[in-house]
Parts: sequence; structure tokens; C-alpha cells
Amino acid sequence: MTASRPRGITAIACVLGVLGLGGIGALPLTGLKYPIHTFVTATYAASAIVAAVLLWRMSKRAQAAFAVWAVSVVAYLAAYQFGPARGPWAMFLIFSSVYAAILVLLYRYVQARLRAAA
Repeated sequence: MTASRPRGITAIACVLGVLGLGGIGALPLTGLKYPIHTFVTATYAASAIVAAVLLWRMSKRAQAAFAVWAVSVVAYLAAYQFGPARGPWAMFLIFSSVYAAILVLLYRYVQARLRAAA
């Protein structure tokens, strides 16, 4: 860790890198039967890796990249709820709401740390 990168940003960047690699690994599993799932998975993986690299570098664009990744997470959840893996709506709404709240808190943390580093 460098003096200019907070530990929380380092942790988020590492987790995003692992999630991005996991998304790449999941691409062959999405299949061609549901092309929207392949697209959403590829977007998720690419945005996670880009956000990880930009956060690691403490780039000014990292905040936007993190926001794109967060939107791709919500799109991923919606694609699977409306696709073949449908579950109960109440469970989907509760899980999505909690997950969105966590993403908003992480975004605010990233925003504050990047602003403090500038």
C-alpha cells in the first residue's frame, strides 16, 4: 500500500479485481440461449476490472468507473430475476434493496476518499 492509497480503497480494488476475474470465468457458463445474460456478465466483468485498476491508481475517473460497475450489478440482478432464474418477488426486492444500499455506501466512501486525495 502506498501512502496515497487508503486501505479501504486497496481492499475495494482487490475485491473488484477478483469479481471481474470471476465474471470472465462465468462467461462460458452463461451460454447462448439467453444472450442478455452474456452481455450483462461481460459488462459486469469488464466494469469491475476497469474500476479495480482505476481505484488502484487513485484515478479521477475511478468514481465514474465504480458507478458503472454498481449499475452493472443492478442490471445483473434484474437480468436474472426476469430470466430463467426467477425467484419470489419479495425476496428479490429485499435483496436488491439491501445490495443497492451497500453499493451506495461504498460509492460514497470511494467518492470521499478520492476527493480527499485530490
